[in-house]
Amino acid sequence: MAVVMENVVLPQRSRKRGLSYEISAKHHGGNRRAAMWSPEVTPAEEFAIFDAADFGDVFDGRGSLYGVEPLAQQLRTLGMWQEQLAKFPRKRPNEPWHCYPVWPLEIPRKGRATKPRKHRPPKEVFDRMREVGLITERQRMRLMNGEYA
Repeated sequence: MAVVMENVVLPQRSRKRGLSYEISAKHHGGNRRAAMWSPEVTPAEEFAIFDAADFGDVFDGRGSLYGVEPLAQQLRTLGMWQEQLAKFPRKRPNEPWHCYPVWPLEIPRKGRATKPRKHRPPKEVFDRMREVGLITERQRMRLMNGEYA
């Protein structure tokens, strides 16, 4: 996907709650300091990750959703820093949701990669993803440890 210059609200709504979704320019090349989606992830694929998270009730305690895209034996890389999870921050009613890649996060700092814990989703997110079949038990354990699944 090319750099997005302005936010675009998609016409489709999530299956379970009828939530609207927008592609955020900030996370598609509009702000180089923000978490960025991989250019290989299409808007339709981004929405599908959101829809699956909403359908599976993959919420944290603050009302944010989390999603992944399972492949045959691993999770798809979603972000420019090799993230495999996406966070959909809680929104006010009737506002479109947006998302950014969040975990595991590798940020090069002075020649080495780090995994800052502040970006780690809570345990209940990983447990719920396992419950609804988005990830396997092995993937749950790897992700909780900050490893790629």
